[in-house]
Amino acid sequence: MAEKSTIFQSIQLGVESTPGTAVAANKKLLAVSMAPQDRTEAIKFRALGNKYSSLVAINKEWSEFAIDGMLTYNEINYLLSSLLYKPTPVQQGGTTAYLWTYTPDTDGPDTEQAYTIEQGDATTAWRCPGVQVSGLTFGFSRNEVKVSGTAFGEQIETGITLTATPTSLTPLPILPAHLSFKMADTQAGLAGASALTRSFAMEFAVTGKRGLCWPVCQDPVMLETEPSATAKIKIATD
Repeated sequence: MAEKSTIFQSIQLGVESTPGTAVAANKKLLAVSMAPQDRTEAIKFRALGNKYSSLVAINKEWSEFAIDGMLTYNEINYLLSSLLYKPTPVQQGGTTAYLWTYTPDTDGPDTEQAYTIEQGDATTAWRCPGVQVSGLTFGFSRNEVKVSGTAFGEQIETGITLTATPTSLTPLPILPAHLSFKMADTQAGLAGASALTRSFAMEFAVTGKRGLCWPVCQDPVMLETEPSATAKIKIATD
């Protein structure tokens, strides 16, 4: 078998119709990585008279994903649709542009998008269905616009073949030159607000929106939990 080189370990994504039911991962994100990590929880027992555990058995198995990359206008929708709410985009006139409006419910469950993630190369590969984003942190500054976060999924399935010829999304980057920071009492008021001067960086984060529930004799169930929403801005003051 050929040696595996880390540089060729591709990440591919597929949009699931039914959360947890694997589909072909026919999309390839070029500005964001979602690196899979196999997670297990074991039970241990040390019989009397033994120095070390005499019985160790895997009790729970799931996957976590480390999200990291640069923000783009087209790839951000894959992240927000899984974290916040799955909207129906509205085409803007006769153009190829669409407006995505995210309005998560404040007192009820949200309908979010789940994905199948494949990772590997032509030698060996694995996949994970039912992947949903649980938290994102956005960083905006004059130097860069970046994103990081976490996601959960079901058990990793090994020995699969990567979906052939995935569509690579051409990155449409959100550049620092596109940014302006504004403050208003309402969302509608932002349109007429003046941009802040001498503002240098902002961080916005929604984390902890999703957790795992473990019924007996079942794979983990993804549930919404109490999220944390935070924002901070760095400005120069007199």
